Amino acid sequence: MKTVFIVLFLIANSFIGKAQIVTIPDPIFKARLLAHDPMIDTNTDGEIQVAEALAFTDTMDVSSTAGDPNGILDLTGLEAFGNMQGFTANNNPFTTADFSGNSALEDIMMNNTQLETMNIQNNQALKTLSITNSNLTNVTVTNKPDLLLLQVNLSQLNQLEIANCPSLQFIYVQSNLLETITLTDLPSLFILNAGSNPLTSINLSTLTELLFLKLDFTNLTHLDVSALENLIQLDVRESSLLEYINLKNGNNQNMDISGGGNSCNFENTTNLTEVCVDAIDSPLSNFIQGQTPQAVTFSTECVLATESFHLPKVTLYPNPSEGNVNIDAPHHIVKISIFTMIGTKVGEISNQSAMTNFSVKALASGRYIVQLEDQNGTIILKGMIKK
Repeated sequence: MKTVFIVLFLIANSFIGKAQIVTIPDPIFKARLLAHDPMIDTNTDGEIQVAEALAFTDTMDVSSTAGDPNGILDLTGLEAFGNMQGFTANNNPFTTADFSGNSALEDIMMNNTQLETMNIQNNQALKTLSITNSNLTNVTVTNKPDLLLLQVNLSQLNQLEIANCPSLQFIYVQSNLLETITLTDLPSLFILNAGSNPLTSINLSTLTELLFLKLDFTNLTHLDVSALENLIQLDVRESSLLEYINLKNGNNQNMDISGGGNSCNFENTTNLTEVCVDAIDSPLSNFIQGQTPQAVTFSTECVLATESFHLPKVTLYPNPSEGNVNIDAPHHIVKISIFTMIGTKVGEISNQSAMTNFSVKALASGRYIVQLEDQNGTIILKGMIKK
């Protein structure tokens, strides 16, 4: 009987021992963890115990050398490291990274990967997220009280939402596929680089602490930075569709027009014709005109809410037009006002019956702003061209 008990005890201990071992199916990932410095496999048994994983509080670095064909494909086992503070995994071909089990994680760096999906929803301690050259298409970062830096460059992003990150100071998302960006509750943000994206709209009205804004190589046609009262640098070079900028922010005299690395840049904005500024005859106005070959009209009377120009709810067609313009809207349009690009009203129509079109025959050729008001009092601005 005693012999049977000893055998059962040994079998039970064997199962318990196996249960304490972290399952790591990817052999390269496992090999790098076993050889990790600082040491993770502290008992040197060639396995990562659950206790060893939990005891690790440093940064896990499982990067490959650039060009190494032996990269990590599967990060299964990562979830056992509940107390690690950093994760670095550059130059690996894995496609998924799930950090839901890593609640203490503060810093993530994954450059040159095949990353397609990522779970950081539960990582409330996150301070830095840095990703370059990935296959990510969608990133949502919300409710991260300590996040300081967000970087997702040279990827495939077509959707980006960042909200309720009160400590966030730096956003770098250049060279993606973004047409719009949602940024809310970011009171500490002072650098935003979203250049080399096919952006058609961006709302910056809440980013009042922003100092440096790079929107070069975009598809923006209208830009409103009037709420950015601390802005020092605005870089919109090579945004060849840009027609109108509201730059009247009360801080024009402090904007860097030195031509240096942190200077404003308006080069090759070949469609830029209207800029609203603090003062018409100012160094900034002269600087802008000096960087653009075409004549630019400067005004202190600004079109309001230019960030709403391309709301998808309403469509004007044909645009350009030389006759009647049709309105496709989800609600009844009861008032139409037409402004020049410097804010002069040149036409207004009111009718409590739904209006579905209006005429531009009496207008001179050029660009205009159409202000539409529906029966709910919602005001929408759209750009229009009279042939």
